[in-house]
Amino acid sequence: MNWLHHLMPLLQAAPVDSLFDFDLGETVDKITHTPFQTLLENTGAWMWQFTLKLIGCFALIWLGKRTIGTLARFLRRTIDRRKVDRTVTHFLLNLLKVFCWLVILWILVAILGINTSSIVAIFASAGLAFGLALSGTLQNFAGGIMILLFKPFRTGDYIASQGEEGTVDEITIINTILITPDNRTVYLPNGATFTGIVRNTSQQSTRRVEWLFNIGYGHDYDEAKKLLERLITADSRTLKAPAPFIALNRLNQSSVEIVVRVWAKADDYWGVFYDLNEVVYRNFQIHGLDQPSPQMDVYLHPVPEQAPPSPASDTADVPTEFIHSTHHCDAASKPSGGESGGK
Repeated sequence: MNWLHHLMPLLQAAPVDSLFDFDLGETVDKITHTPFQTLLENTGAWMWQFTLKLIGCFALIWLGKRTIGTLARFLRRTIDRRKVDRTVTHFLLNLLKVFCWLVILWILVAILGINTSSIVAIFASAGLAFGLALSGTLQNFAGGIMILLFKPFRTGDYIASQGEEGTVDEITIINTILITPDNRTVYLPNGATFTGIVRNTSQQSTRRVEWLFNIGYGHDYDEAKKLLERLITADSRTLKAPAPFIALNRLNQSSVEIVVRVWAKADDYWGVFYDLNEVVYRNFQIHGLDQPSPQMDVYLHPVPEQAPPSPASDTADVPTEFIHSTHHCDAASKPSGGESGGK
């Protein structure tokens, strides 16, 4: 009767409620004491029932797949009418598909006659261990949900966070993907991104551009201010409201610092910044308004040399004198843009 041991998993003389309730010895004993005709009838009945269960499972999978596709298309149309961000749409569709397939899997297990209580206990234990092992990932998962709900930034915004900055290419449920100005791809974890500081420069339509220009002492400040006003007005990208701001900001040691603040559209920020730098540099040279660098005038005064002391017979009894310096140097800083007074 060794062949019965190979057929035993397929032949059920008695119903089994759970895979964990299966007793090998008891089942073999029942099979060996069952008449062959009864064994064939039980085998045929079990095969017929099992075939019907398999047909029902395949039908459920086919019907579930079509139902999930219909629900996904309906949800997509509903979300598109509300003009929700495409990242949120993608996340909700995936969440719907995962939930529906879990329900279908649960029904399939019930159809096959497997006791679900034991499976639930196994999945609960595995879920707890999985959650403890991936606590950081779960934090990023929660951060991704918060970003999708509160929308501190969207796809296409230029942001700076965690020491990186660039254009948001995609917001996944775990990471935020940035494309930097030098075309590098940076992945930011959503947990730290949501709880940290994020600078979004794309939410506002206008930005303020600021420069600090320097002219030497003795130059006409009013002339420099009028020249800057003409250069700003000549650039059509600068906005008239709010009005440009020009003022004497600080008196440095060797120059006068002028602050210039101009408002422009966010897309024109860098173009206005670099172009006005170039224009101001050229026009300051034409009008004789140099931008001096810090300098220092040093004056040296000669000091007569002193005669060396006479040698002593006993050096141990003669105190030693130390001469710190034989020359003096006076240094004075002059707030002037001209040449030094002497060398």
